[in-house]
Amino acid sequence: METKDRILEAATIEFAERGFHGATIALIIHRAGVNQAAVNYHFGGKAKLYAAVIRRAMGRLLDLRDDPLTSWRQTADPLEALVRGMLAENLIASEERDRIHRLFVWEGLRASGVAEVAPVVMMDRHFRSVAAVLAGEIGCGESDDEAMIDAIWVIGQCHAYGRDRALRSHLPAVPPEAEAAYCDALVSRLLARIRAGLALTRADRAAGRKVPGAAV
Repeated sequence: METKDRILEAATIEFAERGFHGATIALIIHRAGVNQAAVNYHFGGKAKLYAAVIRRAMGRLLDLRDDPLTSWRQTADPLEALVRGMLAENLIASEERDRIHRLFVWEGLRASGVAEVAPVVMMDRHFRSVAAVLAGEIGCGESDDEAMIDAIWVIGQCHAYGRDRALRSHLPAVPPEAEAAYCDALVSRLLARIRAGLALTRADRAAGRKVPGAAV
């Protein structure tokens, strides 16, 4: 493993176990088997290292890309690509998934203060890309209230099946070798319901029923 990757792996473990404020560069370099100069060279310090860890973790959970909208629109079914990307975390090994979730729990409990990882910064492009895909399905503008509200709903539906372990615990346990098939079935099931929900939004628009507060 390259030095940079060893540092990222060690930092992910330390930040997941102790949070940004509890983890130290000393602990990270000890675990990675490198010196502080290597951290400074590759990342420029603790805050930037933490930002790199969070970006990588978010990318694993959401199949996050710099330009998800273009990637989704290059597929035969952008809505399916969107849902599949948001359910990608179901294919991550449970130990890694739990570690990633702990990173975000720590950030929620005691925020790092690193501006780059603020949720509104991390998720803005992804959220707006989701809204843009749904706007195409609904037949409205990408910044219309209908697209924004349905984007929140779709993201919440997808997250409930991966990130909310308390909810998922009510379902039978899925062995690792069956996760891919489970994810495929889940994508199909959610897609059918999401398409039905978007059809209701289209019907509301056609009937002139606007979201309260939406521009006329």
